[in-house]
Amino acid sequence: MRLARLADIHLKGKDLPDVVKQLDAVVDIAKDNRFDAAVIAGDIFHSSNVGDGSAVTGEVADAALGFITRLLSVVEDILMIPGNHDIPGVGSMDALTMFDRLRGVRVVRKVDRIDWKSLKVACLPWSWDSKINPMALGLEEEPVDLLLGHAQVVGGTYGGAECPEKVGSWQVTQEWLKAFPARSIAFGDFHRRQPFYVGALRQEGHSNEGDPTGFEVWDTVTNLVEWVDVNIAPRYMTIVIDPEAEFDGRLPEFPTEGFKCRLKIPSNLITQGLRAEARAAGVSIYRIAVREERVTRADVQAGVVENKHALMQMYGDAMVWPQTRTDAMAGAFAKLVKEGAAA
Repeated sequence: MRLARLADIHLKGKDLPDVVKQLDAVVDIAKDNRFDAAVIAGDIFHSSNVGDGSAVTGEVADAALGFITRLLSVVEDILMIPGNHDIPGVGSMDALTMFDRLRGVRVVRKVDRIDWKSLKVACLPWSWDSKINPMALGLEEEPVDLLLGHAQVVGGTYGGAECPEKVGSWQVTQEWLKAFPARSIAFGDFHRRQPFYVGALRQEGHSNEGDPTGFEVWDTVTNLVEWVDVNIAPRYMTIVIDPEAEFDGRLPEFPTEGFKCRLKIPSNLITQGLRAEARAAGVSIYRIAVREERVTRADVQAGVVENKHALMQMYGDAMVWPQTRTDAMAGAFAKLVKEGAAA
């Protein structure tokens, strides 16, 4: 059996028509390659409210229902779990309820081991309950074919940083996953493709630059996993101008199609001509503030440094503050000294 494994679609108003084309490409690939079924590891939606400021709820919901319906026309079944963006909070209804009545769709909302098609699947959907430790629920007590989850992996990479351990967060460790008795693991949450994580179907913004976009195909017989690139929805690219390097004032060369591009440039190098070039090319400009160091020389009278109130008075005079503000600072300082002495 061949399964399409998707994660982190993040349907929302932004770029909705392009993302729908990305989803249509998934359906076409599934049809051409005769996939048997599909699993989705959470975050079909970007918001549990479904809609946002760029599109009403109905538009985003129609796009999601249209995709799942079209996918069901070419695969037999779809298994999905909610992610953190699909659920507003503990005990709340998730956004995946719209799929509950679709024949062939199974939504698993609680940590559980299930029989699905010919597979044994351990499901680890997201939970906002800070009192629950996902690694203490006994999910690993029996061997399974697939661990389908949506959680943070401590030490995993997101936003260019390593995920730290956070008490009360829905997290698992890499050691727990490596020891988990599953033939294969498919996680959602972190968008970058990496160990345990499927990888996102799309790039949401510049923070996802360089991340591949697509989905996995798992052969349940050979246990081989293949990555399928899908690059129809916009990807993101940034060029940074080094403030210490020579800059000729012209817009650098960006890709002409398939990318949303951004130029990060020191504010003192931005000209009207550069703005016009960027506007014509559809490139956004991100200003890098130029830091200027200001130094004020002052003649410090003897004994001022040792006298904290005199030092604060001199600072307030240099800042041209109202005397009331300097007095308030001195009063706060005196209170702290008094409280410190009492302690």
